[in-house]
Amino acid sequence: TNTEPSKYHVAYTVLAEEYFKKRYFSRTVNIFNAIPEESRTYNINLIGAKSLYRTKQFDKAIDQLEKLSLEDDDKYMLAKAYAITKRNNKAKEQLKYLISNDKYLKWAKRDWWLKKILVLIEKEKKEQDNSSSP
Repeated sequence: TNTEPSKYHVAYTVLAEEYFKKRYFSRTVNIFNAIPEESRTYNINLIGAKSLYRTKQFDKAIDQLEKLSLEDDDKYMLAKAYAITKRNNKAKEQLKYLISNDKYLKWAKRDWWLKKILVLIEKEKKEQDNSSSP
């Protein structure tokens, strides 16, 4: 499908958006993969990344998410994908930024993967506080 004219890519984009709205994530991924990278919009890349995440293709989702300028909810999803794939330093980096917002702190405390990262952040913070005190 990558050799088809661009009018088909527009149709694929619309189809991917519709599948995503209907929560058909596997179908969305299939359509997303059929659209050449140079024909993808920001929105279709984000939809593709979210669909990859929802179908537990975390490494591929991370690859897509890292290419995009993300809103905080999407950064949270990226942090969780990092945690699931055991990229704890990257998860910690994302989460440190997000937990200044109570919403994300609450979400992380309830999340099986991210509460482990919160523990690491708190441990680091205590170690820093101890080393800076006289």
